[in-house]
Amino acid sequence: KASKVQELEENCKKIIKDGIIVTLSDGHLHTFELTVEDQLNLSVIHNKILQGALSCVYPETGKVCRRYDSEDLLTVINTANKHVEYNTTYFNLMKNCIYNMYSIEKIKGIHYGDDIPNAEYQVILNQI
Repeated sequence: KASKVQELEENCKKIIKDGIIVTLSDGHLHTFELTVEDQLNLSVIHNKILQGALSCVYPETGKVCRRYDSEDLLTVINTANKHVEYNTTYFNLMKNCIYNMYSIEKIKGIHYGDDIPNAEYQVILNQI
C-alpha cells in the first residue's frame, strides 16, 4: 500500500509541476509550469491584483518575463488553483481508497488518473 501511495504521490507532484495550458485574451494558448516556487509567485501576484495592480510581470514556461494584464493573470491563477486543488484532492482520496483495499492485485492495478473506486469520493472530486 505504501509503495503504491508513494507512486501516486510522485505522479501527483509531477502533474502539478508540469502545470497548465490556458487561453488568454490574445486568443493564444500559454503554458505555465507550477513548481512550488511558481505557485508562491502566483500567490504574490494575486495579492498585488487584490491591492489594485492592473498588470504584473510573469514568465510563461520557457519564455522571458512579460507584462500580463490582471484579467489574464487571474485566468492563470484560477486555472492553476483548480489544477492544484483537483490533483491534490484526487491523490488524497485515492490514497484513502488504497488504504481501505485488501486485494494486492487491485492495488497494483491502480494508476494515477484512474476513476476513484468510491462513489462518495467521486462526487467530491466532481465538485472541483
